[in-house]
Amino acid sequence: MFEFEPGLMIWTTVSFAIFVFLMYRFALPPLLKVLKEREKVIADSLSAAHESQKRSEDLMISSGKKLAEAGAIAKKMIDEAKVEGEGLKEGIVASSKRQADLFLAKAKEDLRRERDLMIEDIKGKTADLIVEASSKVLGKQVGQNENQRIIEESLASWQK
Repeated sequence: MFEFEPGLMIWTTVSFAIFVFLMYRFALPPLLKVLKEREKVIADSLSAAHESQKRSEDLMISSGKKLAEAGAIAKKMIDEAKVEGEGLKEGIVASSKRQADLFLAKAKEDLRRERDLMIEDIKGKTADLIVEASSKVLGKQVGQNENQRIIEESLASWQK
């Protein structure tokens, strides 16, 4: 079945050696060149990926810082708006209180004036009634001096 043939073995070894030499001489340099180019492309791609990753991380850190700054600015603006709103609220309340106090004081003054006018009117009508009653009781017209004295006595007794 299997026989050992030295001639076939020699020609197979010589053919294999020629094949290896031809492959090494003609096929291997272009293959090595393609492999080196592919290795370079892969290395460049890895380098570019690392650079992109680093830039992305830097951008993310920068964006985080800017976002934090924007948040701080927004918080500061909100706090300032709250303080300003409180100030406006206090100013409006104080202004309203002042206006209410002024309105109340004016109303009190108006009431006092009206009361004084009513008292003067009542005094005048009372004096007229006293003079008329005195004239009827005495049965004669009383003079100016006598009228004044009677009015003053009547008012003095009425105010007690």
